Amino acid sequence: MQSTRARRAAHVIRESRSGRIRAVLALGAVLGLGTVLTLATWTDSGQAVGTFNTGSVDLKLNGVDTLPVIASLALNNAKPGDVTYAPLDVSNAGSIAFTYTMTPSITTASTSSPLLESVLLITVKGVPGTTCDATTFGASSDTRVAQRALNVTTPTSAVALAAGTGVDHLCFKVELPSSASAAVMSQTTTATFTFTATQS
Repeated sequence: MQSTRARRAAHVIRESRSGRIRAVLALGAVLGLGTVLTLATWTDSGQAVGTFNTGSVDLKLNGVDTLPVIASLALNNAKPGDVTYAPLDVSNAGSIAFTYTMTPSITTASTSSPLLESVLLITVKGVPGTTCDATTFGASSDTRVAQRALNVTTPTSAVALAAGTGVDHLCFKVELPSSASAAVMSQTTTATFTFTATQS
């Protein structure tokens, strides 16, 4: 038979093990409770909306899109030494800045030799306002087309125009030189000036 001392020692061991088990179970309960609390998170969300649109390139000549006929850019019954001046406004009515160039071409050729379009001389300048005459032309140093024969088809250098408000006032000068020969009498030629805008 176990002695009283041995029985007491065994009882103490059992009590000690039982206490450790209860402590471990209690700790598990606490850990389990902590796990549940971390899963109960609050959330929120929001949205950002973006709107996108495209701009426009809109070149106008004398305020219109259709081909304008510049009545004053003409020589009628011309004789050697005659000169004409004609204004043309180039504007940007779009929402995007652009640069533009001008390219002349002969759409109706003369039949003379030499050709009338090779004898006629054209010069184009930029002027500060809408007035285009001998005075404003002579006062301007903003040469866009240096004097050359009407049938030279080289494009002008690019000119920048701001969106919406940009306007370029051009002044054309066309002359039949005093040295023109009688071979160009009774001849007709027609020139077209093509303007091309390119977004900046």
